[in-house]
Amino acid sequence: MRGHAFARILTAHKESWWDNELMNINADPDLQLPLQLSENQSSFLPLAQSRLVIDGSEFRNSYLAPHTNLNIFGRDKEFIKKILYERQKPNNKNKYFFTLRHPSSSWNISRYIHLYASKQNTKRQYKCTEAKDCKNVINVDISKLFSYIRSEFDDEYCKLLNTFEFSALFTSVRNFILQMLDRESSINDFYKKL
Repeated sequence: MRGHAFARILTAHKESWWDNELMNINADPDLQLPLQLSENQSSFLPLAQSRLVIDGSEFRNSYLAPHTNLNIFGRDKEFIKKILYERQKPNNKNKYFFTLRHPSSSWNISRYIHLYASKQNTKRQYKCTEAKDCKNVINVDISKLFSYIRSEFDDEYCKLLNTFEFSALFTSVRNFILQMLDRESSINDFYKKL
């Protein structure tokens, strides 16, 4: 999920291409922008327990963050054709286009972003990893970008701004991350129910 959240951060900048119809996998029709979180999703609960009724209103509690359709590898050809067609439009051509993919030994990519975790997260049990020592790799420490400590976030986010020459969105990106961290705090409850 950090990969999808990170992709949403990248695509939120005006220098990046975001097509809500193609890239937003969330079923909430009110979501239009990459950094929007659904108003009717509040925590991380199994899909079987995803319906909650309060005062006659039904709420959906499923994902920590909206996913994306940016993982185009292994997708059907018609979907990829739609993406490529829209990508060629004049307003999209000069913008960054980000996709997602877990690492593969068969990669033949000239440049890619490597997400790594320098610290163990107390809520999410992913492995600590290291930066890649390669000139074609853009390393991003998700432990720092997704940190409660403002200076760690600032340092890592500024690296992204400088690497891609993005216009800054400090408030929007920081608020998105803090909401993610807040929602993530419920993950221990999810694991207890498994």
